[in-house]
Amino acid sequence: MLGKYGYVEQVPGSGKERPWRSISLRQDLSAPGPELEDRLDAEAATEAFLEHEFDRMRSWQRLRESELEEWRDASGLGGSTMWITAEDATDPRRDLADPGALP
Repeated sequence: MLGKYGYVEQVPGSGKERPWRSISLRQDLSAPGPELEDRLDAEAATEAFLEHEFDRMRSWQRLRESELEEWRDASGLGGSTMWITAEDATDPRRDLADPGALP
């Protein structure tokens, strides 16, 4: 399924192995088209991605105290609420999508 939507590609392997690799560091989980099947597939991919990321964050939080102090100080979880325009929200996404645009 990931190969069908262009997230991974098969690489040469030996025997019965079918190794895959990510095509891009950027992951766009939006529906590739307006059809219901595309939207449902995108929704399922987004749910799987969120569950994976939540699991990674939970694991990191449990192991956080075993990290070096500099990493504990440099990282953390938090949240904030602010009022912004759609344009303000798009700019950081655009910067993240194009790593060359970041300082």
